[in-house]
Amino acid sequence: MNPQLELILENLTQADLDEFVALLKDRWLTRKALTQLTGKSEREIRALAEAAGPAIVRGPKGFTHFDHATLDEIQQAADISAAQGKKMLRYSIRLKRRAHARLENTTKQTLKPL
Repeated sequence: MNPQLELILENLTQADLDEFVALLKDRWLTRKALTQLTGKSEREIRALAEAAGPAIVRGPKGFTHFDHATLDEIQQAADISAAQGKKMLRYSIRLKRRAHARLENTTKQTLKPL
């Protein structure tokens, strides 16, 4: 989904995004700390982090601005993200295979290819 669209769906604004990025300029904050500081829900924090893109590093210590993170922290966050993406793709493929099998048994409809 488009990150800006996620902001709209969560009733968030560019000002919310700017505040989020500013809070992380020189420190790491956990999702819990961010919800307490901003009054936003965890879902809204996820939407803000997604909308911020690579300006925000999301790692085991929480969230921080790219310029504040070390190269090792950035690499670790990138590796974690890649591993999660691979898991999600494997799940998507397995799910579509099962759906195709069900469709073959009931009808000649097809799903969109991967």
